[in-house]
Amino acid sequence: MDSILLNINTNDLNISNTSNFTIQFDALQLDHNNDYHVALVSYNVPYSWYNISSAQGNNQFRYSRDGGISFTNLTVPDGNYGVEDLNSELQTLIVADGGLANKVFFFADYNSLRVDLQITDVNYQVDFTNSNNFRTILGFASQVYSGVGIVRAPNRANITNDIDSVSINVSIVDTASVLLNNRQSSSLFHITDYSSGPGSYLTGRPSHPIYLPVNVAGNIHNINVSIRNQSDRIIDLNGEHINISLHIKKF
Repeated sequence: MDSILLNINTNDLNISNTSNFTIQFDALQLDHNNDYHVALVSYNVPYSWYNISSAQGNNQFRYSRDGGISFTNLTVPDGNYGVEDLNSELQTLIVADGGLANKVFFFADYNSLRVDLQITDVNYQVDFTNSNNFRTILGFASQVYSGVGIVRAPNRANITNDIDSVSINVSIVDTASVLLNNRQSSSLFHITDYSSGPGSYLTGRPSHPIYLPVNVAGNIHNINVSIRNQSDRIIDLNGEHINISLHIKKF
């Protein structure tokens, strides 16, 4: 066989972990005597990962509204938040807890790539000393913030929580042909355009597909597909389905 177009749709595979799965094949036959290469020709990957979640241990917000005499822990629902989205959610949670909106709030300073915390009531404080909060996403230090005024986070915001690109990895890629930060990798393609926003799909067709050597001679019995970040860590897609098309051809 000279060429195969392989379409993989997790919706048809009856799997729950769409971030890292293996598909079995009965009749994916390649000629033992020839070399083959594979390229990604289309992808449809959900922008469904979270930057704040209970699984990541960063979904707690601890604050006081009585001058630090007592503190309350609020749980932020799992999700992918921008600074404005997170601030809006916190105001809702504080009001539901019996507090007042806009006594503490966060806003982004895009010029400095930092986040500001403004406290407008001397009785309100924010405690970032507990271990399961989201301070590192916003760039704040592990301390209690108090006093009326605006405080700028000492560190740059990491609102993506270290997911700056999405890599589609396929196990039949010869890892000797791909280097990721000086490490061998099975990555076929990196998605860097997130303009569609959380809750949408990242969809595309590479205009110039890059063909990489296949590491299997003869029949292919299974292929593992994984979705990873730029540091080669698995991205949790929260069970949302992906669809990719691979082109395998003889070289």
